Amino acid sequence: MLTADQVSFRGHHAPILTPTSLQAAPGEVTVVVGSTQEARTALALILTDRLRPSAGTVKVEGSPRLRARSSLVDAPEISEPGPEMRVIDLATEEFALSPTSPPWGLRRRARAWLEENGFADIAGDYLEQLAGPDLVSLQARLALVNGNVDVVVVDAPDRRAGEGAWLEPLEELAAEHPGLVVVAVVTEAPEGFAGRVCEIGTGRPAEADDGGTADADAEHRDDERRDTEDRDTEAKETEDNA
Repeated sequence: MLTADQVSFRGHHAPILTPTSLQAAPGEVTVVVGSTQEARTALALILTDRLRPSAGTVKVEGSPRLRARSSLVDAPEISEPGPEMRVIDLATEEFALSPTSPPWGLRRRARAWLEENGFADIAGDYLEQLAGPDLVSLQARLALVNGNVDVVVVDAPDRRAGEGAWLEPLEELAAEHPGLVVVAVVTEAPEGFAGRVCEIGTGRPAEADDGGTADADAEHRDDERRDTEDRDTEAKETEDNA
């Protein structure tokens, strides 16, 4: 389980990511929605320990070494591959960068991996030639070339494959790897998605189509409001008695 508790990030002049909490379970896709790419990428960086939050914490069950266990996939202008790369070149690069991969025979092992994972027929294609879902699937699966990875955060897959077409390859990946946490950070949740959803800027995680969670959030806000009112009343009584 990956858990973020009230994480936020402030830029030089204004907040970029407002306090956000979420829980992402292994074996399923957790969708995080946000209105700005800056906020979405900031959260993706924080969830993979590539950016220290201004406040809040992130932890993953089993080990504190989140950075070594996570992969940030396709973050715009950060970890996205160039469109002029060929599929075989991207795969070879992933093997070269993986701490669990021997530094020899990289291209040979990359070709073998592409064959095993059903990408052999597009090995010579440029990335810009790929269909959106294929590009999402390729990059997410290549993240597992690093055998240490059990958290995959995909930033803005909806820019690659619209109308929710990015979701199926990520759900297939999660189903094939029950111990893998998969998070997709997007503009909006796909229509009909009934899985776990969190909105950037919400202090508590929410689930799609789950009225009970929404009710719990409302009760939480009411409790906070009453606590504030009680503190204000106590402060006023103290002033009156002084």
